Amino acid sequence: GVKFFLWTSQWGRFTNTGPIKGKGDLFYFVHTTLWAFLPWSFAGFFALFKKTKEIIKRKSTGETYSYFGFITLFLIFSFSKFQLSFYLNPLFPLLAIITTATLLDARIKTLKIFSVIHMVVCCFLAVGLLALNYFFLNTLPYIDTIIIILAGFTAGFYLFSKRGIYLKKILFATAMVCLSVNYYVNRDFYPALMHYQAESEVAYYMKTNNIPADKIVFVGPIQSVADIILHHVTTVVDNDTVEKADVSDKYVFTSPEGRNKLDSLGMKYSIIKTFEDFPVTRLTGKFINRKTRSAEVEPKYLMKVNPADFRIPVVDVTTR
Repeated sequence: GVKFFLWTSQWGRFTNTGPIKGKGDLFYFVHTTLWAFLPWSFAGFFALFKKTKEIIKRKSTGETYSYFGFITLFLIFSFSKFQLSFYLNPLFPLLAIITTATLLDARIKTLKIFSVIHMVVCCFLAVGLLALNYFFLNTLPYIDTIIIILAGFTAGFYLFSKRGIYLKKILFATAMVCLSVNYYVNRDFYPALMHYQAESEVAYYMKTNNIPADKIVFVGPIQSVADIILHHVTTVVDNDTVEKADVSDKYVFTSPEGRNKLDSLGMKYSIIKTFEDFPVTRLTGKFINRKTRSAEVEPKYLMKVNPADFRIPVVDVTTR
């Protein structure tokens, strides 16, 4: 209820006394900011350092609301025992204000250095995009993606090639390259990646093939995201506690361990479809590489279980 949402779930995460626990890392959000705020993370850290130095020396630094708002929340999140990368999302606008203000007041020499850094970062992004597409998909992107990438990279690197205009290089040229990369990631990469989230794939399969949501049982340690897609709270049963009555005459979605459990119960079933599953929020190089991916994914099965026979066998005790 209200107590869980306002106290247990929130303060419990900070003190590690809630239902969700973590280990906590004081520098977790430091290295998370490094990649999450790319390509402006280097300029962002520089802006924070410069602003902190000015405040310590009591120089005139203009508005400080953005700085103290960012630092206060950043420290709170850093000391929390449970941490997730998206906790930084509400802090990015504050960091963007600090970074932009610092760059607007920076000397030409400083802007020149950061324009070179951003051009190098954009080059790495271009190489990374090509490598990602080659190793993960090895197919041409959609035609609209190709157009966006060519236009964005051409405009971005054209600005980088111009003399001077360092601020435009840091802000606009970099933004064009990043928007192009993000377009590819959201248009081509993520849709292909989500095919390996078996729980959502089985939900879409059920909707397409008109399988009733109240007839599905998830067997095993599965955190089902199918509830949102199916608009129905699905039944989840642990491998150790599943009984015949739980799955009799039902559709079952499970892993190889759950399938073995049904075999041990003597249940008869037919496999409707096999899905490839991988924790898509924790990507690895072996999974990204299509040549080694098959060894990293786990099969998940959508099965139709036959009705169980609950009749008590009759024992003939007639003496001869």
